[in-house]
Amino acid sequence: GGRGELLAHVLDYAARVPAESWQPPERAAGGAWLLALLRACGAAPAAQPLLRDAQAALVALLADPHGSAAEVGAKGLSALYECAADTPMRDAVVSELVRSLALGQRANAGKSGSAFATYKELADVAANAGQPELVYRLLDLSAQSALWASRRGAAYALKEQAAGRLSAHLPALLPPLFRYRHDPNAQVRTAMCALWDSLVEDTRAALDAHFEPIAVSLCAALTDSLWRTREAAATCVAELVQGRSWVQLRGHAAELFVRCMRLLDDIKGSVRESGNSAWRALAGCFVRFCDKAAGAPEAQASEVLLLALPLLVETGLPHSAAEVRTASLALLGRLAKHAGAHLSPHAPALADALLRSLAELEDPSLGYVQMHADARGGGGGGLADALDSLRAQASASGPAADVLELVGAQLSADTLPELVVRLVELLRAGVGVPTRVGSARFVVTVCRALPFDLQPHAGRLASALLRALDDNSAAARRAYAHALAHVIRVADAPPPLGTKPTPTPTPAQVPSNGAGAEGGAEEMESVAECAIGQLLRRYVEEADPAQQLLGEPSRHAAGVALAQLALVAPSVAKAHALQFAPIAALARWDEGMSVTPEGEAGSSAAAEAKAGELGAIGKAWAQAWEETLPSTTAALRLYAPEISAVVLDALTSPSWALRRQAARLVCELAGIEGSVPPLAAAHISAITAAVLAALTTKRPWEGREALLPALPLLFKLADQRALTPADTTATAPPSTPAEICSREAACAALASEAGRSSSDVYTAAALETLAELVGPSALTAHASMLEVAARSGSAKPAAPDAAEAPEMPKLTAGGSVDLSAARSARRAHGPVRCAALKALAKAWATADGAARAPLGAPLVEAAVACAMADWDVRVRALELLGALYGGAGTAGLGSAELLERALGVCADALEDGKFV
Repeated sequence: GGRGELLAHVLDYAARVPAESWQPPERAAGGAWLLALLRACGAAPAAQPLLRDAQAALVALLADPHGSAAEVGAKGLSALYECAADTPMRDAVVSELVRSLALGQRANAGKSGSAFATYKELADVAANAGQPELVYRLLDLSAQSALWASRRGAAYALKEQAAGRLSAHLPALLPPLFRYRHDPNAQVRTAMCALWDSLVEDTRAALDAHFEPIAVSLCAALTDSLWRTREAAATCVAELVQGRSWVQLRGHAAELFVRCMRLLDDIKGSVRESGNSAWRALAGCFVRFCDKAAGAPEAQASEVLLLALPLLVETGLPHSAAEVRTASLALLGRLAKHAGAHLSPHAPALADALLRSLAELEDPSLGYVQMHADARGGGGGGLADALDSLRAQASASGPAADVLELVGAQLSADTLPELVVRLVELLRAGVGVPTRVGSARFVVTVCRALPFDLQPHAGRLASALLRALDDNSAAARRAYAHALAHVIRVADAPPPLGTKPTPTPTPAQVPSNGAGAEGGAEEMESVAECAIGQLLRRYVEEADPAQQLLGEPSRHAAGVALAQLALVAPSVAKAHALQFAPIAALARWDEGMSVTPEGEAGSSAAAEAKAGELGAIGKAWAQAWEETLPSTTAALRLYAPEISAVVLDALTSPSWALRRQAARLVCELAGIEGSVPPLAAAHISAITAAVLAALTTKRPWEGREALLPALPLLFKLADQRALTPADTTATAPPSTPAEICSREAACAALASEAGRSSSDVYTAAALETLAELVGPSALTAHASMLEVAARSGSAKPAAPDAAEAPEMPKLTAGGSVDLSAARSARRAHGPVRCAALKALAKAWATADGAARAPLGAPLVEAAVACAMADWDVRVRALELLGALYGGAGTAGLGSAELLERALGVCADALEDGKFV
């Protein structure tokens, strides 16, 4: 009686001290009293009702910041477990300890909460717990120190229990215990490892037996709000998945995959490192499950790829974090490399995703620089094109391009229709230069991998590529052109031996929405013929009666595409040479897209310097011409009738650039040497009339000086053709009236052009051409105009009421030139005067005596006057004097005084050292 009451009183008092006292020594003393009482008389009947109160006090000691108190509490719990007389009491003790470990119960949460009033107390609690960094979390989670101390104390308590008593709780105990074995806190990790070793004999067998609860627990812990939990869980995943089969991982693979992917971009560096380890381990398992060389079953590989590829494509590649994108792309490459033929059913979707991701994987700074380059260069400058090319090259040498090559190697005929649909959509609406260029390159990969299987789809791809040639990016246009050449080569290739040829729809038969061709024309054009026709219409639209040139990007793309066709499929290009040679001959002289030096974009001097130079368009068409027709002279002769028709249309075009190109082509065509002229007489007459008509339009147009060199060549060709047998060209144009294309008409047109031009350069060029075309009647018709031009430097007719020109300086009494007067004469327009004097000399040489008689003296006067001008004019004046006095007779050349003046001019020239 009395002894039992005393025991109960002392035990009750000792149980209340650890729970109520704030002094660590008192709590430790209370724990020691409880431990002594339980060991001495805990089994007494009077102590049994108080065991639950003693248990609560000892559990509270587990959270004590002092290690000695926690150890006393753990030992007291062990003694209490031995004192429990019945099984329910023992089960209650074990359950309480397991719950404090598995659920993270904060046994001393109340004491760690609002009772701390100052920061100094919080700092003391963190320091006493051995975790100084917890002071930052204690403001919101003040029980954190008690939490870690509670787990450490529970580990000490459980270590002293028999493993057999805990076997029923292992499914709930092992998952958190497994995670705590990799806890970043060294003290917690050491205690949990010791506990794990005491509970588990074979770690691998335990993980196999409890894989499901451990996997579920780790999946939840990977996204926990505490970084320690995430880091420990990631390390556990790396250990757990090693050597697992697909059957074991199937149920958790998707969740583990996504959550490990999130850890790659975690805010804390140590968590990211653990996440990388987990990702590598998981990725290795996926590659092993799909490895065809290792004998992975096809059904398993298909199931794994069906799970992994959508996650990588839809979540990994578009992710905002570069680390996630890089890791996803690397895993895709490994899967594509090891899966082999297992990847074939998924190739279209994977290729589509990879091509779309090319723009997302690009460095955003490149897009920023490109935007400013476009703004600076007007969208077509050399800097913008160079950046486009660099971006395309960078995307082609990146890891995504390597994966695309691996995917292209696994293409099959069964998945080709789906792939073509996806490629057509990418060619139509791909975003970003890398994606568009990559799509074109992948078309080339498909053409090389499955050439004969692609033939039924070649028309559809060709149609999409032709529409894509309107891209603003020069790099994209070049890539599309290269892909189009490969598609045309595939479409034109003969079928393999022993197979039945399949009709291939042409680009014209493919609807604009990209749907497949149904039906078709009775006589189907080949893909090559139709594609080349559409490319030629990108230069000059045949349906436009005005023959207006199209935009520069369109013309450039057409030239690049034909050049690529000549390089990729030379046999196809040569077979259709007649179709594109006439337009190519004209387009070779295109000046469009000429590169202007930086800083001179708006300079008129730069524009004049670039005038006449071939631009990127002309160079592209010239390459197509040279690759298809190596001999320019032979090609011009062979296709002369067709080229003549194109030239006639171009000369009547309202486009000044097209007229200039036609003029240069005429010069090239008429300049061909040989015994037989390349053009028929009817073509020569028609072209001559067209040149004169373009030259004498009511509105002067820029660049018409390019027509002038063609006239002498055409008349020379006409004279040569008159001496050869008549040709029987079936395609000759209608005959042209002789008076329209005669020399007299040409001289009259040139004289009119020289008279109405305000440009000395053009006037001089017109008079130079006139000098080459003069005939017997030219002296009578144009002598007065040429004389005025030689004297004044202007071929414009003087107004009726205009003042007379100032009298030219005369010779001195000694017969020498008055130098002061000569200096004033040098202000005349030199080039025009030189050309006029040359034309007068040529006209005098071809005129007959009747035409010369009334004009001799005025011409001598003009020559003597011009001999006192600048040096180059003096040379031409002396040549005219030589022509005037070099004939058989000198009658009608003026008086003796005029002859004396002419001799004085010649004597002065002999004394001038510049003539030596």
